[in-house]
Amino acid sequence: MAQLLESALLVILGGCAGILSGCFGVGGAFVITPLLHALGHPMTFSVGMGIAYTSWTSALAGIRYLRGGTASKEMFLKVVLPMGLCSFFTTAYAKNLALALDVAGKADGVIRVAYVMLLILSGTLVLRKKALQEGGLSGNKLLRLPPLFRIQDLDVPVSVWNILFVGLLVGFLQGFLGIGGGSLMVPLLVAFCAFEAHLAVAVSLLVIMITAPYGATLYFLAGKISIVPLMALAAGAWFGSALGVRVNRALSETVLRKALAGFFYLGSLAMALKAVGWHVLSLVLLLGLAVGAAGGLVFVGFSREKKGERSDRV
Repeated sequence: MAQLLESALLVILGGCAGILSGCFGVGGAFVITPLLHALGHPMTFSVGMGIAYTSWTSALAGIRYLRGGTASKEMFLKVVLPMGLCSFFTTAYAKNLALALDVAGKADGVIRVAYVMLLILSGTLVLRKKALQEGGLSGNKLLRLPPLFRIQDLDVPVSVWNILFVGLLVGFLQGFLGIGGGSLMVPLLVAFCAFEAHLAVAVSLLVIMITAPYGATLYFLAGKISIVPLMALAAGAWFGSALGVRVNRALSETVLRKALAGFFYLGSLAMALKAVGWHVLSLVLLLGLAVGAAGGLVFVGFSREKKGERSDRV
């Protein structure tokens, strides 16, 4: 009976994370990994399950974005594919680092702190898009090193080095934290590469769709992935990702950025509570955040869609 209830809970959580994945352009592991850890699972197991879940959700949502035309074939060839290939070099190294920390008994603490820092940084980057660009970071010569290239979807040229850096960083995040990397990839694309939030979401999911299966394979071979719970999560994601993509297209860029930043900040608070021993409060906050955010976004998105207030991105 207990196992059946846990499976039902995982289906619900998988669906909520799928909605957030399709809406925010992240694989959903930034929800699943801390939740599994809060439920009492070891951190490396939670990391492995998170990256495996991400492989599924990113494929579901990414294909929908590609078919819907949000990301063009030119964007896929010039940005998505190079970033995906770069990430392979750092994923394996980061996975070995996480497992080494696990053997030393330090994985839970180190990865938890890294999660908190990542979520805070991601939320700040999302909110400060305009300030970062006007302050000169996106126009800094270091971030505009040649060779540069242009894409029809963008108003400004992009440095090849920006793309390579983001790809390598995404690979490390996948291997070490068990996330697709979208939680940092989206704000980096928005702040430093002049991507609109909707386009950054689509590109992020397509990159994760390429890279996450590699990281999941490494953790599966290390015995850190359980098939039955993963199937329950994937079943929920099947329905949730479609809703998330639909909601994303109905929301304005401003609403999308504020909602994403708020989720990152509250998620970092939940992980911090777990770190100081407030396990029950951390779990309640994470569960409420996942279910509440997913339900709220669906309600707002469908309300705007019904009124004909769709975003200008299709």
